[in-house]
Amino acid sequence: MISCLMIFTCFLGEDPKCTYDTQACLDYMAEKMNGRGWFGVVIDHNDQGQPVVMRVIPKSPADKAGVTCGDILISMNGVRFDADEAARKALKAAAKPGAEVVYVLANSSGVQREVKVNLAEMPLDEKARWIGEHLLKHHAIATAEH
Repeated sequence: MISCLMIFTCFLGEDPKCTYDTQACLDYMAEKMNGRGWFGVVIDHNDQGQPVVMRVIPKSPADKAGVTCGDILISMNGVRFDADEAARKALKAAAKPGAEVVYVLANSSGVQREVKVNLAEMPLDEKARWIGEHLLKHHAIATAEH
């Protein structure tokens, strides 16, 4: 569920499998996490390929906006999450800490709503948790391959 770039829990559509060796991945994640806006959710995809909120981080921008587990992420600032990669990259470039963004979410019944949030800097404890969990997956894969 968590990949090198999905740690930026605002955006989707990145490679689901990390292809970096452990040190390169650590360096890449640390670099990419700095200066990027943070929404504060953990996502997975449903059977239709839609991003679904699996967990809302307490006190995150998402939590403060009332996002709940099971919400489906439809769009951000008018760009659908199923849009082409160029559109998603443009969103990422603009999503800095402090940026105000508007998400369209749908509940399990399909009822949509908008939430307006100011993205934050990811807290250090969250960065450490994301990196640690991901590096444990690296270790598990390396151990299984030998």
